[in-house]
Amino acid sequence: MTIGKASELSNRLSTLANVANAIKPLAVIKYVVVEGLELKGYRAIYKSVHMCTPGDELVLTGYYKNQRNRPILADLLQEFDGNRVKHHVLFMPQAPYQLEMKFKVSEPKKYVAKAEARPRIRPLRPRGLVREVLGTDVASYNYPVGLFDDRPKPVSEYPVAGVDNVRLDVAYSFRAENKAYPTPLPSGLAIDGMSVSAIEGVVVYAGKWFKDPNVNNVIRVSARIMNNTGSSVTIKHWGLPLSVLYEDNMHVSQVNVSISFPDKTIPHGQSYSYYLDVPIPGWAYGRIAIAHALKVYKDGTFVYGGGPLWQFELGRLRMP
Repeated sequence: MTIGKASELSNRLSTLANVANAIKPLAVIKYVVVEGLELKGYRAIYKSVHMCTPGDELVLTGYYKNQRNRPILADLLQEFDGNRVKHHVLFMPQAPYQLEMKFKVSEPKKYVAKAEARPRIRPLRPRGLVREVLGTDVASYNYPVGLFDDRPKPVSEYPVAGVDNVRLDVAYSFRAENKAYPTPLPSGLAIDGMSVSAIEGVVVYAGKWFKDPNVNNVIRVSARIMNNTGSSVTIKHWGLPLSVLYEDNMHVSQVNVSISFPDKTIPHGQSYSYYLDVPIPGWAYGRIAIAHALKVYKDGTFVYGGGPLWQFELGRLRMP
């Protein structure tokens, strides 16, 4: 998180630097000027970062203008992330010009953009500072670009250190749903009212959840246990495994989350509703399952082991 805070500060400074770079006092007397650079095609701006989805096409547009009342020939050079284009342009009097560069985004990165306007005219007198002022106009910008990445956790990240890792014998067909597991439950015992909600560190975009890596990520799960067994039942906490299913539907990483959950006795004909705030580890994203394993006793006799199972997808914000 400390590294993330430093990255956020760097991204904000890049935005401020772009504003400062746009202020060019000497531009008013140059022949051909760079009026600015503009990045388009991103989905949103989050914490000074231009957010995209993998494969999005961004367009960098440079705006140039001849400030003279006569035609002038100029070389326009535009760079973005190491790619460079050069155009020779004959400007009409006071004429503007736009130059576009397109590229597809695959990784989060801080992109550097630069634009130059070089008029093909060299004033012979006076020399020195005035000659330099009338010559090349330059503008440079930094664009932090991040990703809304909703893809499952790749097998290349398996295994995760410090947790339980396993390869399933049969591929698991994952689907976002809430259910009781395992079934069947004892007659008269029901688990319903299950829901999942984002409490902290989750951004919603296009109806999907994405975890912010620079803050704590907390998910709230809730459920209701109904007792119509004809006698009181007592529920005791057994465990809270949090699992991640990888992209191949075969590999799983799992950890038991430590929580406080006191024993609860539910009389016949009554129900018990509760929720748990579950911190999501940094390595956990993609297809996530949280199971609340309970031991259920009826008249002191063990009758069921299991409980609510919440399955949901949690993408990640990949920040530069």
